[in-house]
Amino acid sequence: MSHNGFQRESIPSGKTWIEETLVGTNGFRMRIAYRITCANDYYGPRCLTFCQPMSSTVGHFQCTSNGSLACSPGWEGSSCDIARCDNCINGACDRPDSCRCKTGWTGPNCDQCVRYPGCKHGTCKTPNQCICDEGWGGHFCNEDLNYCTRHHPCRNNATCRNTGHGQYTCECPDGYTGTDCEIRVQNCSLQPCLNGATCS
Repeated sequence: MSHNGFQRESIPSGKTWIEETLVGTNGFRMRIAYRITCANDYYGPRCLTFCQPMSSTVGHFQCTSNGSLACSPGWEGSSCDIARCDNCINGACDRPDSCRCKTGWTGPNCDQCVRYPGCKHGTCKTPNQCICDEGWGGHFCNEDLNYCTRHHPCRNNATCRNTGHGQYTCECPDGYTGTDCEIRVQNCSLQPCLNGATCS
C-alpha cells in the first residue's frame, strides 16, 4: 500500500481493525482504519491458504480459522477420508461406526461367526462350523445324545440308557416289556413253571 510516501509491504488479514494516521507533505492529517478479510474459503495472514469444507469421497472435514483441516466426527487421515470404526474385527469400515462384514461374519463389529447352514444345536468359532452343544451330535448337531434326560420315554420305573444319535433303550423291571416298558406282562408269559408244568 502506498500513498504520498506512506508504504506498507504486508497487511495481515484478520478481524481486527488497523488504525493509521497519514500526514501529507502540506501537513494535512488523515486518520484511517482498515482491515483485510479473506474471500470465502481462503485463510491465513495473506489469504493464500485455500480450504473448502467437504463431505464426499474426497474427504469429510471443516476448516479451522487458519485453514487447516478438522476431520468431521468418525473420520481420520490426512484428508479425513478414512472412516473410523472402533472394534471392526472381521470387516471393512466404509462409514463411521458402520462395519461391513466379510463373508462368514456378522454382528455390529463383525465378531460373530456364521454357523454352518442347518446347524441346529451348535455354535462356531470360525465361519461355517457347527460345534455341537453338550448333549447333541451329528453333522448338524440335530441328534439328541441325551434323549433319556430330555424326554423320559421309559415307563413303569424302567431305566433309560442313551445309545447315541437320538436313540435309547429301556431296561424294564420285572413284569413289564415293550420298547418303553409300557406292556404289562401276564404272569404266565414269564414261564415261571419248570419241568413241563402248565401255568394258568
